[in-house]
Formats: sequence, structure tokens, C-alpha cells
Amino acid sequence: MIEIEQLCLNHPAVNAEIEKLRLPAGMTVCMDPWIYGTDDPDESRRLFQCYMYIVAHDHPQNNQYSLPCKFSPVFDGITRQLVRMDYLPGGGDTQSTETQPWKPVPTIQYAHDLLDEPLRKDLKPYIVQQPEGTSFTVIGNAVQWQKWRFRVGFNNREGLVLHNVTYDGRNTFYRLSVSEMTVPYGGMLGFGSRIDFVSDWPCRSSCALSP
Repeated sequence: MIEIEQLCLNHPAVNAEIEKLRLPAGMTVCMDPWIYGTDDPDESRRLFQCYMYIVAHDHPQNNQYSLPCKFSPVFDGITRQLVRMDYLPGGGDTQSTETQPWKPVPTIQYAHDLLDEPLRKDLKPYIVQQPEGTSFTVIGNAVQWQKWRFRVGFNNREGLVLHNVTYDGRNTFYRLSVSEMTVPYGGMLGFGSRIDFVSDWPCRSSCALSP
């Protein structure tokens, strides 16, 4: 991933697109490389879609995702060659245009020292106290809470997995997990749909019911 990032940011075609933005002094461009499957059953190359973002502030918590660029280079991960330059639609339709000079817009920031307005001061302290202890108990990976009983586990594919879930002594689930899901971070227009976490499978719960 680091090699693809360096390759992309140093490629002449990518730098030419960045120049078209005519960014003010102090603003730069960064990118996220994403490996995606294919839109064509005849495509067998290991392709990287590189999503580009404008960096408005030299700050470790700057939110670059609020300023996405409309161009996105695609590289072959094996040959390290530029395959094509994609352009993302900028409106509510599927129309895309070539890179234009950037028009300044306010950024959306979350770091306190990058906010344009002061933090709220009308919130009262939130203090949780349980002088008699918690209402749940944990022994090893077994959890008991009110009438619920279950065991907690983890694995590399699914993350959190619950086992032997019972309520008031009645079996409810033998195994419960979220096995696969899709999060369309880039929207469904153009190549934005390729920013999908985990896989291109529908979101589902993998539940094994107790007999």
C-alpha cells in the first residue's frame, strides 16, 4: 500500500491533475489506495483505485475526507503501471467532468483546535456511580447480565462472536455474529461504489439458532 501511495503521488499524470486544481499555498493532496475486485469478468489484473483528497490543514487530525478530488487514478499492482484516470460524478447524476480549478469550500473538521466555533459549555458533568458494583459479571469469557447469559469470542474474519446465548434459562442463539457486510463509503455513482469494506456481499447476520 505504501509503495502504491508513493507511486501515485509521484506519477506525472497524477501531478498534472493536481496542478489543474490550482490549490492555494499550504494546501496539498493525499490519497487512499483501495484494492477492488473487478467490474469486468475478463479483468484479472490486481488493480488499485487511488482516491485523492485535498489536505487543507497541516494537522494530524485534519479531516481530508471532507475535500475529495474528482479524479482517481487506477494502477496495476503488479506492473506498477497507470491503467487509467477515472473521474467521479460531482452532482446527483452520473455526469463527470475533467479536473477544474478548486473552488474554496469550508472543511468539516472534528479536532477541537480546527473548529471555527468554540466548544459547547452548556453540558453538565456526566458521572456514573455504582457503589454496589456492576449489574453484570464476567468470568473468563462468560458474561451474565440480568436474565441474559452468553460467552464472548473473537476471530479474524468476523470479529465479535457470541456463543450459547440464553435468556432466563431458555436457549436463544447457539452462535451469533456479523459475518459479512458492505459499507458504500463512496456512494453508488461511478467508481465510488468500489469503496466497500470487507466484500461485495450483502449485509447479513450469521445466526445459528438453538434447537
